[in-house]
Amino acid sequence: FLEEDTLVLVTADHETGGLTLLDGSLEKHQINGHFSSQDHTATMVPIFAYGPGAEKFTGVYSNTELYKKIIKLF
Repeated sequence: FLEEDTLVLVTADHETGGLTLLDGSLEKHQINGHFSSQDHTATMVPIFAYGPGAEKFTGVYSNTELYKKIIKLF
């Protein structure tokens, strides 16, 4: 249950592992993957937003912009 005036943001500060999906089988419900790194990668991470102001968190931008977008909403 969320209040009507609550904005919920879900994201991460970085991606780790570099997961690559190699192949799989829909019939067997199986996916074969490989981690290309055991450290942080430069892969972009998503942000999910729900509630008032969520439309301000669409598109692609630097993670430092997230702070600026939150402050602007206050």
